[in-house]
Amino acid sequence: MKARKDSKLEALYNVAAIAFKRHGFRGTSLSDIASALGITKAAIYNYVDNKQTLAYELHMLSIEASEEAVNSAMKTGGNSLTRLRTMIDIYVRQIIASPTASFLLIDEDALIDEHAKEVAKRRKGIEKSVVRMIESGIEDGSIAPCDSLLATFVIVGAMQWVPRWFRSNGKWSEKQVATAVSAVLGRALAAEAYPIAKLTEDL
Repeated sequence: MKARKDSKLEALYNVAAIAFKRHGFRGTSLSDIASALGITKAAIYNYVDNKQTLAYELHMLSIEASEEAVNSAMKTGGNSLTRLRTMIDIYVRQIIASPTASFLLIDEDALIDEHAKEVAKRRKGIEKSVVRMIESGIEDGSIAPCDSLLATFVIVGAMQWVPRWFRSNGKWSEKQVATAVSAVLGRALAAEAYPIAKLTEDL
């Protein structure tokens, strides 16, 4: 995997992520991505071997963003509900700011078997981390008793949906949306109810 601090590589990832999300893996060619970047298709091969490798790299970037959010939250103080809300806040900001952070392709032929297994394993690890966070919250009394795995699926699904409706020129800022999503999802699991500020007030 080549260094991701390369601005050209970063541009490739961003354009590819947007193209794959809009048109699907099968509906997007490397020629399409090259055209959007204003480069030749041959230039793309300086960074990736083929379209499947590119999809794999994007999945890895998405997974790393998720892992970063979980790891950062685990280092914060407070109870498990506080750490869960911190994780949600961090991740929502990431997926709003970067098209690669929320990348997810379900096309069966998007990844070779080896890559698909690695992606599934890493994503499973993230799910387990969130499950443990919720279970820890149930134990310390900050989170109401619930099915921790089901709650994890609900939280992940809600976060992944944000980039579909968020607009940078819309009514709410990135900070407001991240804070609100964290507050709403946190309140749904909280052992004790707490007030939620309006999106446009006191944020």
